[in-house]
Amino acid sequence: MLFLLHLLLRLFFRFRVYQRKVLTAPGPVLLLPNHVFGSTGFFLGVCLDRDWRFVTSSTTAQVSPVHRWLMINRRTFPIDPVSPYAAKHMAEYLQGGGRLVLFPEAVFRYRQPDEAVDGTGFLLNKTGAKVITAYIRGAHRLPSRATVMTKNGFHVFPSISANC
Repeated sequence: MLFLLHLLLRLFFRFRVYQRKVLTAPGPVLLLPNHVFGSTGFFLGVCLDRDWRFVTSSTTAQVSPVHRWLMINRRTFPIDPVSPYAAKHMAEYLQGGGRLVLFPEAVFRYRQPDEAVDGTGFLLNKTGAKVITAYIRGAHRLPSRATVMTKNGFHVFPSISANC
């Protein structure tokens, strides 16, 4: 199934993953990609092994049944972003050899901006996890309310790549 999705993304969005080999590192690993658009996780999800879990907001997941289906499943790690225990639960998972995808600006958006660094720094200090940064190039051109308002507009099928 993932192969078929990856093939479709390759066909429509010319999707490529550069330096994919780093994504096979054993846990504990923390992947920190940019989060330009809501579907950024989808593009990453097709190139990650099944044991990777995406950190999601459990409060945002309650907005609608669609949000709940997308944000609470076997590939996600739901947390309450305002809970002081959220980072502790993520640290416990990482200490057990887990691999997490964390969009720092999305998960910690309810706090002050400097607390996003504190939360990620806590995880790294507590667990000794390896860090992989990723840049999703071209996702800002996907159709959304923000891109429709800009002068350049959007592209229906922009070229998208993941650089790890």
